[in-house]
Amino acid sequence: MIDYNRVAHSSLLNLAVNIDTVVAKGTNFKDFSSVKNFLSDVINNRQLRGYLESQYGHNHKFNIVDLCSGSGIFGIALASLLGRSGTIHFIDIVGEYHETATRLTKSILGDSYQAVTHTCSADQTSLEDNSIDIAIEVNGFHHCPSLSKVITETKRVLRPNGILLGLDRIHDSNVSDRQLNLLLDAEYSSQWLKENNYIDQKLTRRQNGEGEIRFCEWEKSLINCGFKYPFLIQYVSRSKRSYKVWLISNLPEKISRIFLKFWVKPPRWSFRMLMTMVFGISMTIQAKESKIITRKFPKYVNATIVRMEVIICKT
Repeated sequence: MIDYNRVAHSSLLNLAVNIDTVVAKGTNFKDFSSVKNFLSDVINNRQLRGYLESQYGHNHKFNIVDLCSGSGIFGIALASLLGRSGTIHFIDIVGEYHETATRLTKSILGDSYQAVTHTCSADQTSLEDNSIDIAIEVNGFHHCPSLSKVITETKRVLRPNGILLGLDRIHDSNVSDRQLNLLLDAEYSSQWLKENNYIDQKLTRRQNGEGEIRFCEWEKSLINCGFKYPFLIQYVSRSKRSYKVWLISNLPEKISRIFLKFWVKPPRWSFRMLMTMVFGISMTIQAKESKIITRKFPKYVNATIVRMEVIICKT
């Protein structure tokens, strides 16, 4: 079935005159440098560049896949940070996005990386087995009908000791089904629909193919599919808006609704997040078979969100 809303959104991005406009209209970040600064913090914090070099050597050409790629911003930013040369595979079921991804690859990376586009679902690609060094997905897997299926496909295409880097909506494991259903039944504002060039004038997050997935579900799917040691980083900004969201999420529902308009009450933010917001310190806890770290947003990141989850694991 054709997703006319995303086709219309891709047309909006194709008309953008520069990469910062594409970023602002197609992601939760305001400009390309913010995307790179955020990814750079992730890569440096977990020493991913050094890990890849130790696995594949200094002359290896990277093979990257951007799953549920949209305009390809994050795959391009990742390649720019890794350097060298290689290939970026852009996977999206809406092929109209590929024009923007191909154009921006050439504009930002020159001839160092070849753009290869695939119009298909991320859970059923034509990529060869064991062919990819690093897979990145950004707010894509929670749109897939089956998390387990898309993770299984990602594991299939990654080389031994390859990396999955996911920037996605990942809720705490203690969030209830009721809270998740409230989020899915929330309607987008008319302003958001207009800004994103959506055709529908009334749309719930559920109707838009959104999903709400807890970390315990990610952890179980990743480990069952053969990934090792999932590591979750919960980034939170140190801003007035963050304090407001933390407070609203921890207030009783009747009181919190005083502060809400189009926005549904968010699931409760943890005390760890408050400590990171107040003192700027990172805090780590042990999950069932992995670790969760709460970390402040990197410097020089201009974003429309105050919280973002990043999951990293290896095959």
